[in-house]
Amino acid sequence: MEIIMSKKELYGVDGKIWVALVFAASISGLLVLPYSFEFAGQSLFAQPNVLEIILITFIQYLVMFALLAYFGLRISKKIEFEPTPVLAGKTKPRTYLAISVVSGILVGLCLVLLDLLLHSIFVFPDISSGAGAPSAIAGFLASFYGGIGEEVLLRLFLVPFLCLLILGTMRLLGMSKTCKHTDNIMWVSIILASIVFGLGHLPATSAIMAITPSVVLRAVLLNGVGGIVFGWLFFRKGLEFAMISHFSLDIVLHVLLPLLNFSLL
Repeated sequence: MEIIMSKKELYGVDGKIWVALVFAASISGLLVLPYSFEFAGQSLFAQPNVLEIILITFIQYLVMFALLAYFGLRISKKIEFEPTPVLAGKTKPRTYLAISVVSGILVGLCLVLLDLLLHSIFVFPDISSGAGAPSAIAGFLASFYGGIGEEVLLRLFLVPFLCLLILGTMRLLGMSKTCKHTDNIMWVSIILASIVFGLGHLPATSAIMAITPSVVLRAVLLNGVGGIVFGWLFFRKGLEFAMISHFSLDIVLHVLLPLLNFSLL
């Protein structure tokens, strides 16, 4: 049986785009492993079952991103929004490349200044002695997960999902008769997804310090700023440019700052 991967042939979504996103996001999930282990003060390749860890991790990410990418693309179609204009051949890759890279770098610089400001206002818990300082190389590899994996989760899936949820609620209340996205609803969804993005970092943070109101505020603010910028790029330019911006930000945070002996922790 021939499997046709042309546009709109894979249960309502473009099969080629879906496969590309799932593969890239799953690989990015593997690339974050060295960073995760170094963050916990360990080494991935020192583990006796390293191959098993890599295989299980890849399968988990493959299943997760297969679902997230599919529903993200399907919901985007439902709300009449094109999430991947470059992959769909509707926008040239170089069109917004510069603004994506520059925006990511600027967000990184803003986060450093914001973090310094927050530390001058609030008292934060001490970092656990067991916490590690990931290397710049591990940070570089992890940046691919931020740029690809997190964007598939938060922008491709969560933003359209929240948009559809809001539109569905409005239809039930008789406030709307359509499922087509609007600017206002997309922006509400982007902001909500940014808050979720910030809160989503708390489990990892809890492993190295106590969670206090100031820690929660810091997580939401620092991650929310980036989330809004990436959300704007996703909405106005496309997922691909949000990915580039997020990757550029993570290069600043996880590569340049460690090389300068500076950390946002």
